[in-house]
Amino acid sequence: MNCAVNNAYIEGDACRFTVIEESFQNGKPEHRNVVVLFHRDKVDVCCTCLLFEFRGILCRHCLVVLAQEKVTKVPTKYVLARWSKNIRRKHTYIRSSYGTKDKDPQLQRCNSPVNASGNSTRKLCGRCSFRADQCN
Repeated sequence: MNCAVNNAYIEGDACRFTVIEESFQNGKPEHRNVVVLFHRDKVDVCCTCLLFEFRGILCRHCLVVLAQEKVTKVPTKYVLARWSKNIRRKHTYIRSSYGTKDKDPQLQRCNSPVNASGNSTRKLCGRCSFRADQCN
């Protein structure tokens, strides 16, 4: 796929570019025209393919226009937080109750019979194994 700026209509700080997108399907070249609006004072870009509006990724048409206008850095408003490495995810704010059994009184009440029966089972198993040793 190739993109190239075909026409540019400039009126003050607002520019309207027609970008030709060339692609091949089934061995045949296809051409598609896309309109990109660019505001020089705000470094604001908008494309008719609406990829940024739907997916949050700046499209190749906008990148071609930014290169045409000699913008060397993509403005930070087009780099969304979800694509950043340093983002804090909202699911990390959810408190979990793992490992806090000893602090919850209801869990202590439920676990106490289990612990008591577990101790008596260990004692019983210890006696059985001791008697099994005596039999051999």
